Amino acid sequence: MRLYFSIGLVLMSAPGTAQSQPARSAPPVMASVPAARLALARLVAVAAGMGTSMDSIRRAIPLPANATAASQQRNDVVIAWTAKYLPPDTVLAISARSLANQFTDEDLRGLLAFYKSPLGKKYAGAKPAIARQTSDETGRIMSLHNDELRAALEKASATFRPH
Repeated sequence: MRLYFSIGLVLMSAPGTAQSQPARSAPPVMASVPAARLALARLVAVAAGMGTSMDSIRRAIPLPANATAASQQRNDVVIAWTAKYLPPDTVLAISARSLANQFTDEDLRGLLAFYKSPLGKKYAGAKPAIARQTSDETGRIMSLHNDELRAALEKASATFRPH
């Protein structure tokens, strides 16, 4: 569960340092936006570091020192899968379309100005560390309460079992 949470956090925050690859899968269908807004949104996505491939993001999240061989194997499978279906161009296209759907042209110009400013660049560079720290801390808190969650899930499952 923590893996998926970590991937989601880091996807939105990793800087765009991965080498670009041709898109292998289509972005999800979203509302149609004007081409000029989409182009502007793409500039914002690049400046914000949203064009990083999921496989490079997953590689940046270290496994615990006590990870088993099975955990490492599962991690390798996830990395290969994300490399196949979420290369940088696909992630960038999804991010740009999402931005274009959420913000006006004026908003996008403001965001672009921010990400090109010294503070914006500093923030974009710090996002991966912030995401890792957030993931580590939320994971730690979740692990403290795993037994409670497991019991609640078992209780809820029992409700749905035929008698």
